[in-house]
Amino acid sequence: MLVWSIEYTAGSFHAPPWVRRCGPDEIEWPPSPWRLLEALVTGWRAAGWEDRELFLTILDALADPPLFLLPRSMAAASRHRYGAIAGKALAVGRDDLAVDSYLAVDPDRAPRIRAYALWPAAEFGDEQRALVQRCCRAIAHLSGRDSGCTVFVGESIPFEPGLVRVEPMLPDAHAIGLPRLVAARDVRGFDLLEKLSCSAGALQCRGRSRWSPEGAEQIGYRIESDFLMVPEQYDRIANPSAEMSPMIVRMLVLSSGDSRKPLMRDAILIAELFRAAVMRRWSDREGTPVPLRLAGKDNDGSSRKGHDHPYFLPRSLASGEMIDAIDIWFPRGCSHAEFCALRSVEILREHRRFKGDIPLQFNGKVESPEGVVWKTATPIMLERFPKRKRIDGVQRTLDAPHEQIQQMVRRAVGVAAHVHIFPCNPASVTRERLRKDEGRLLPVYHAEIRFEHHVRGPIVLGAMAHFGLGRLEPIDQTSDVS
Repeated sequence: MLVWSIEYTAGSFHAPPWVRRCGPDEIEWPPSPWRLLEALVTGWRAAGWEDRELFLTILDALADPPLFLLPRSMAAASRHRYGAIAGKALAVGRDDLAVDSYLAVDPDRAPRIRAYALWPAAEFGDEQRALVQRCCRAIAHLSGRDSGCTVFVGESIPFEPGLVRVEPMLPDAHAIGLPRLVAARDVRGFDLLEKLSCSAGALQCRGRSRWSPEGAEQIGYRIESDFLMVPEQYDRIANPSAEMSPMIVRMLVLSSGDSRKPLMRDAILIAELFRAAVMRRWSDREGTPVPLRLAGKDNDGSSRKGHDHPYFLPRSLASGEMIDAIDIWFPRGCSHAEFCALRSVEILREHRRFKGDIPLQFNGKVESPEGVVWKTATPIMLERFPKRKRIDGVQRTLDAPHEQIQQMVRRAVGVAAHVHIFPCNPASVTRERLRKDEGRLLPVYHAEIRFEHHVRGPIVLGAMAHFGLGRLEPIDQTSDVS
């Protein structure tokens, strides 16, 4: 057995997830095994490039995914603006927000974070162990200078109360785990060393990015339901039961002085502002962190799988360009505390994009729409980019827009439907969020969907469905406020 004791000398760990596009608030904990191997190679170079053949045997043994013993911790983030730090005024429409995500240790523990990586099957001789120790002593950090650390090598599992065990899952496991980057099973020896040593510039020349290195693959790590939460926090954050049945409630958007109501093209931005306001109201009223369901987050901080969390759906009741209402759909119901937090929101503030405050008024419950023929009120954002591929000498489109939308309808409604799509000008709708870099913007389309029988809604499809895009309305029946 080989054990790494990793002590973060700065008292914090800073690293974004490596294996997927992520938001600025997300953090990679535990670190990917690929990150540990890169640090080991860097330490070997700093130690003098000694005994390459012996080092390759070490690298092969440590390429198998380790298990981790981690202190009880929670993810945190600080936000500041470059202009505010420099004492300068912010440029109009410019986003100078800097987000620093990091790991915060349980305050009842020592001020330093100490984590352990274990390789139970690794058996080393004296020369191998001595070389590992020299390499680990030369490791200065695992992810940038803000994550400075010291690595010690041991042979036994430490006895330390409160550690969380995080184990790699079997490749054929059906459960959903925490995705992490590891060395591919068919890449070992000098080939692995070469790929771990490949610079970002060399990867770019090969058509790859720093976030998808050659020779790496993903596996899942099994985590506990209270991962990244101190015990007191988990006891208080446990999701409240759904005391109220599935429903749709409506908030009216009122006029404010000379300022105009926001435009439907900015539905995503308004939905995001309202969601943030609801979460703030929850924290203010309850004095506890926001439930994961209300925040739309999974235990590891990523976007929540499934669709049991609320949809925030801006709409124009007069079928115009202005947003004059926000419908909030709870597809699996909500707790009374969540409902009170929602209806207590009275105003939205975002003066960088919207001039003046946006007042709101709670209007009541809305009946679910029902119909046979449905048409998009806001365009559907595809979940993936369509692909062009030559098959039998003919260029074909794979994962075409109408195919994706048909799949979305079947998942959302449970029945097949005839889908007819219409082009949508991407400039006519905002496709990115205020507080999250979504990377490349996926295509958007309008659609008309026809079922064989009446279908009860709401029907909201595609990426950004929880923020107002992809909302369909029946053209043969409308809903009323009760």
